[in-house]
Amino acid sequence: MRKLIVFAAVFALATGLSAQSDVQTLISGDIEHGGFGGPVVKISEIGDQSAIFIGGRGGWIINHALVIGAGGYGMVSEVNTAANTVVEMGYGGLEVGGILGSNSLLHIAGQVLIGGGGVTEHDQDIFDPEPEEWETYPFFVLEPGVDLELNVTSFMRLTGGVSYRYISGLDLPVYMENDFPQSDDFSGMSFVIGMKFGKF
Repeated sequence: MRKLIVFAAVFALATGLSAQSDVQTLISGDIEHGGFGGPVVKISEIGDQSAIFIGGRGGWIINHALVIGAGGYGMVSEVNTAANTVVEMGYGGLEVGGILGSNSLLHIAGQVLIGGGGVTEHDQDIFDPEPEEWETYPFFVLEPGVDLELNVTSFMRLTGGVSYRYISGLDLPVYMENDFPQSDDFSGMSFVIGMKFGKF
């Protein structure tokens, strides 16, 4: 009887392992790895004022298709408020995306950034020897985007596309909310150009 029980247990375990081999997975078989990094420029608007962001992104490429990485961007243009002060802004976070037809001369890539950032206000006079201290107001950001990529060489790609920056949780003080900028002004579309260097 004891032998029968042991045999039944071994048979059940073997059957379960065999069934698991048929499970469909996102990534299977031999996995090829790559990676990239490069600069990015985003041309956008804050309210009705032009805003230029400069930063970069990088990531791990799995099987020439799945990308897991990160990106960070800071506003380098000057955006003025109704109170005659200047607003600064930066954000970054995790980027997850995909590449379609990576080996084609022209192909499509897309990604979603999930992260956070901050908005800071300061005086116009950056040379003030005793500048006032201004608080930074944090926010959550979600930014999906799509790019058209050009394979220049085996290790370099040019990219151009669009993204939409969705800002949430930005709690500006009342004196800023009464005029420009308001919290909703920091969300918006961007035209994106960049370069990628790496193994694709």
